[in-house]
Amino acid sequence: MSISSIRGLLSSYSPVSEFSPDLEKEYQLPLRNESSSDLESSADEAKFSRPKTEKADSKVIDGRLVSDAIIGLSDGMTVPFALTAGLSALGDTKVVVFGGMAELIAGAISMGLGGYLGAKSEEESYRATLKETESQTMTDPSGVTDTISDIFAPYDLPPHLVSELTRHLSTSPMLPSFLMNFHHTLQEPSGSRAFICALTIALGYFIGGFIPLLPYFLLGP
Repeated sequence: MSISSIRGLLSSYSPVSEFSPDLEKEYQLPLRNESSSDLESSADEAKFSRPKTEKADSKVIDGRLVSDAIIGLSDGMTVPFALTAGLSALGDTKVVVFGGMAELIAGAISMGLGGYLGAKSEEESYRATLKETESQTMTDPSGVTDTISDIFAPYDLPPHLVSELTRHLSTSPMLPSFLMNFHHTLQEPSGSRAFICALTIALGYFIGGFIPLLPYFLLGP
């Protein structure tokens, strides 16, 4: 190869740094730009694709509340019904209505007070039993140990496990509560139990007693 041809090749050669911007854009790879809307949509899809593991809290109605309501309704549907049936013999609708309403108010107050006093007596009985149990754990440890063993006897547990549980509970500060729940089978009443009991029984009595009076309100004088 001659020197002139070599010079021609060198003159036609240009370094990379001298490339034009258009040529650089041509060989440049396009970058992927994700917009904020794309990111939000992907986040929403991930959120909805997650399995729902949370369970709805089940609401259980207190059995004592249902019992109080039934007591009030049953008494309210019997006594006022007998009164209205007797007063209807007079042939005056006003007498039946006013007499029935007076009996409803008096009966609801009486039933409510009875429920309140009964709930208060239950609270006092629980406190007395708890005090006696606490005294027994201090004065008669051997008797308490036998009581704990008797509680676990129906469950057919291994003897060494029963012995370990008995030893642990004998020195536990929760021993009186354990004996109240599993030996005396008494649940600690709530502080508002007496008021709720009185209100439930009284309201149930009034609603139950108002049913026999409803036709007399519709008939009019």
